Amino acid sequence: MSRVVRFDNRLMLLQAYDILGAHLFGDNWSGKEPWTREHASPEETKQKRQAIVDEILEKKARLQPLLDKFQYADREDQNELSAQMSPLQKEIGEKENELHRLPNSYDTLHVAYEAYQRREKVHNLIWDAAADGAIQLIVGQFVVMDIVQWSREPDFELLPIMSQVNGPQKYHGSKRDPVSVDREKFLHWVSQQPPITPSAATRIEPTLEAKASAFLNQLIAEHPTLRKDVFWEKVKARFPNLSGNAFKVIWRKNAPESMKRGGRRHGS
Repeated sequence: MSRVVRFDNRLMLLQAYDILGAHLFGDNWSGKEPWTREHASPEETKQKRQAIVDEILEKKARLQPLLDKFQYADREDQNELSAQMSPLQKEIGEKENELHRLPNSYDTLHVAYEAYQRREKVHNLIWDAAADGAIQLIVGQFVVMDIVQWSREPDFELLPIMSQVNGPQKYHGSKRDPVSVDREKFLHWVSQQPPITPSAATRIEPTLEAKASAFLNQLIAEHPTLRKDVFWEKVKARFPNLSGNAFKVIWRKNAPESMKRGGRRHGS
């Protein structure tokens, strides 16, 4: 039997990452950060390159006297010198290959490293908030992830780019399930996080209820004689994912008292 999972009032985990990242880093957040791989810092890479270069130079300095002797040695001595040179030449070749595999464009390296650092900041904030109970990671329809307990299991794998958790099956009954957060609660939590980039403007997406409220107020201003059920039809047509209960809350908050009282009103 197939399961029907509704996410009317949810954000998928990848959406949550993107919203938090944009809030923290403003225009520096590209939206591609969740896909970045782990990168060493540019300074670490420079130091590693220099260490390999120094090692190659040291081995070549040891090799050169043997090469000089080899030119004037007889066959027997050449065989002995070859036996000494061969390991050094092999080690130099291996180190040169290792050096070639390291990136040498530090501008590109800085960009990749900074993107990875932004990804890690967002990931760690969400992880810590879930561990502390500040937010809830919801698995499937309504299983709340205990990220501290679940992450101790060997088959646990949280995949933000897929908004998915793999294992442990004993906690949620499936090998893999979608992961989401409650939209309202998450956006409220995000609003409490101080931006890291000073110029970052908060770019939190308005909630469905906020957009529906704005639209309802516009309708009321333009058509003050319509009935409540007609307003509901128009709001539902614009926002099909809005529930009837959510509309009732919006109506109580926004409709003038005169409209809430009984009495005959126009149908359209």
